[in-house]
Amino acid sequence: MGATIGIAALADAIRRLLQGPAAKLRAPLGAAAAAVTLVTLAFVVTGSTRDFYLDSPADAGAVLEQAQDDPRVGEAELVWFTSGIWTPRWISYYLDLPVWMLDESMLGQVAATDVILVRNDRVPSFVPPNRWPRRWPPVRTTR
Repeated sequence: MGATIGIAALADAIRRLLQGPAAKLRAPLGAAAAAVTLVTLAFVVTGSTRDFYLDSPADAGAVLEQAQDDPRVGEAELVWFTSGIWTPRWISYYLDLPVWMLDESMLGQVAATDVILVRNDRVPSFVPPNRWPRRWPPVRTTR
């Protein structure tokens, strides 16, 4: 609710600023604001922002849905993730397990049944290669 009050206060300040001699600027400034909004929306819908915020997390969710059925994940008590995975809450949601960030100082706490989730293109040097030998089947996306 605080953000709504702040936006309303900002809109009121702009309205008061554009009264009197500055009233002739209302139409050009309104048209410019509408154009900026439409261009921004077009870039968000068609550009890399869409991939980053919508498509990529959806692909990760599809991979995690496939991982749910793996018996090794069913035995795990904890999921560790490495840098480059920006949505650990989705890991917890799909696998219904607690999730912790793995760094080199935490390697001693990883149990044999725990799952370590890494990105294939960003594997840290400290992650033991025998902990992630299997790749999940490829995910089919509709792009």
